[in-house]
Amino acid sequence: MTIMDNPLNGSASLHTRQRDQTAEFMHLLARAIENQRGMLGAMGQALNEIGGQITEIRTSLKQSVERQTADLAEMRAALTAIAQRQDCLEEMGQKLQMLTEQHYVAHVVAPAANRFCPIIDSFGLFLAHNSTETVKTEDALALLQWGRSQLVDCLGDLGLNVGYAEPGAEWEPKWMEPSWIPTNNKSEDKKVVRTIRCGFSRGDYLHRPATVAIYRYEVFSTELFDTPGKGERT
Repeated sequence: MTIMDNPLNGSASLHTRQRDQTAEFMHLLARAIENQRGMLGAMGQALNEIGGQITEIRTSLKQSVERQTADLAEMRAALTAIAQRQDCLEEMGQKLQMLTEQHYVAHVVAPAANRFCPIIDSFGLFLAHNSTETVKTEDALALLQWGRSQLVDCLGDLGLNVGYAEPGAEWEPKWMEPSWIPTNNKSEDKKVVRTIRCGFSRGDYLHRPATVAIYRYEVFSTELFDTPGKGERT
């Protein structure tokens, strides 16, 4: 009997093939498990990132809601104040016929101006330092502009003219009290920057001049300001 004819050799060869197949299967299984672990890890990382994004979105929405709530509260306060002033003006109107001209000026016009002009000044200051880029709600700015115009109209009904200079207008010394702002641009000389405090008049009589920020042309010396310890202007 030859070696090839020995039945034990066939059994050993079959056993070897089965072992190799089993080893290959285990290797493939191990690789599959490793791949699944990698996919699960990537999914976990993605879920963590999504969770972070959701948290940021919630925070942003909360801040937006808080800002909108604050804007609405400001608008309600402004509307309430305007309504109260309107009621006050209606009561004044009913008593005007009983007053003489002198008494009217002394006890109605001047107190009304002293009461309403600071409100107009506050509206103007807010509008000068804010825009639709700094105030998210455009309605808030529109409301303030409307409120200021309503107050000006109410004072006009009492015969009072409110002096409010627009930016870029020429300085008019007759009714503008200047607050000078230096500029090295000659074309801006004596031009209005903004109204700091509105003025008011009745007829030809000026009760209070408007305080207005006005550019004043000055020549600046760069050599003077570049020297340490120099360049201080009085």
